[in-house]
Amino acid sequence: MMLREEFQKQLEELNRHVSQMGLQVLEAIHNGVRSYTEQNVEVAQQVVDNDSKINHAEIKLEQACTRLIALQQPNTTDLRAIVTAMKVCSDLERMGDHAVAIAKTTIRVKGNPRIPGSDKVLAEAGAYVEQMLRESLDNLYKLAINAAKETAKHDEKVNHLFVVANQLAIEEMKKKPEMVFNGSGFISVMGNIERIGDYVTNICERIIYIETGELVELG
Repeated sequence: MMLREEFQKQLEELNRHVSQMGLQVLEAIHNGVRSYTEQNVEVAQQVVDNDSKINHAEIKLEQACTRLIALQQPNTTDLRAIVTAMKVCSDLERMGDHAVAIAKTTIRVKGNPRIPGSDKVLAEAGAYVEQMLRESLDNLYKLAINAAKETAKHDEKVNHLFVVANQLAIEEMKKKPEMVFNGSGFISVMGNIERIGDYVTNICERIIYIETGELVELG
């Protein structure tokens, strides 16, 4: 059984790796959205190609969590922190998958007519989820409960933009049938952004869980 001091060091190292994985996912989201708004298939392909790094990071983090639990019976608070790290890295991996889905849509709809105003809506929604993820990672590191609650509130803005995007696309597709292919792609992209917002909200909920032991719903 490892000494308590060594256990704490490994727990801190685990948290650093979670933050690093979070930054990888943040970059994937940013580039995924940028690839679509700029119709840049090269950037989109980079997002797809880099996804294996995020997947590898999740596996390494899960192994580290399992090892920590096995080597020392953690106290209740530490156990919650480790379980949260496992849950967060899983949510981050799923966010990475959504970023890849956005990038693949970029590649699929390249050259087709765009829904007027769609890029602006997507850029705004993307900026919100990026801000949420940055804040949630910082809140996780600081275990800032009140800040986490405030971060989760931004998901309402993302949900609203998802509704706006659907209305925008549907109205345009009704008027111009040739817009159906790209319109459905745009709705798919915005759906991925909306899901990312939900996963960030999950992280905020887990921050509260570490400190209180209570699982609350912030969404």
